[in-house]
Amino acid sequence: MWAHQNLPFPDFYLNRPLLFAHRGVRELAPENSLLSFETAYALGADGIELDVQLSADGQLIIYHDKNLKRLTLSNKNVIELTLADLKALDIGEHFGTASRGMQIPTLDEVFDGFGKRLLFNVELKTVRSRQEELAREVAACIQRHDLETRAIVSSFDMAGLRFMRLAALELQLGQLVIRPPKLHSHLPQWMRRGPMDFVEAVHPNCRFVNQEFVRKAHSAGLRVNVWTVNSPDELQRMLDAKVDMIITDALSIAQNIINPQPNVLEQPPRSHDSSAN
Repeated sequence: MWAHQNLPFPDFYLNRPLLFAHRGVRELAPENSLLSFETAYALGADGIELDVQLSADGQLIIYHDKNLKRLTLSNKNVIELTLADLKALDIGEHFGTASRGMQIPTLDEVFDGFGKRLLFNVELKTVRSRQEELAREVAACIQRHDLETRAIVSSFDMAGLRFMRLAALELQLGQLVIRPPKLHSHLPQWMRRGPMDFVEAVHPNCRFVNQEFVRKAHSAGLRVNVWTVNSPDELQRMLDAKVDMIITDALSIAQNIINPQPNVLEQPPRSHDSSAN
């Protein structure tokens, strides 16, 4: 049996790894665009991974890099521009004629369009001086759209996640890690002391994840949501390891291996039994 009902947020997860499209389907549309997310939904993704950061005037915008030059004609940093300035930029300029004129979306726009159709992995792109502000605004946006049971918030920044926990006790949090974390699996959960103590999931690079890692993480009460898994061999290895979520740029390949039913999660937000959290 795949389901781990003793782990946090059992209603969020399925009897197979969830498939999340990394910044949408960015080989078919500009990454982190509404079209990229719509394409992910059309291709049967369970959810989308997206990156959120603050504009100069405190608005939540969806963009991965600190600097804008990779996808636009601007060499400014995101944090230097207001929402109006950012909306004037074209993120489809370098992608192709059909994508020209696409704007950077806001988190509100993404939730308005996909809140009842997809699940969300919202990655915080923090700036040290605005960690608390970003956490507060993301929490408020998720709550405003009633998506507490359809979203997980992740970050490499532990301070940002701690602010997130203070802003919203009910939200699911995931710690992004590049190197293998110490899971303290030999200790009772209430005795654990370390960076994973206030999160429900660990989000590791797939390269160091194996069956033993997943077993220890689950024993420590943590979900395992891996990134970025693209090759057939790696996808099969993650399936065999029984990870909880696969974040991928290769959605079609992943579907052929994991074999999900398209759009099975199009439904109203689900409530959780608080005893399971």
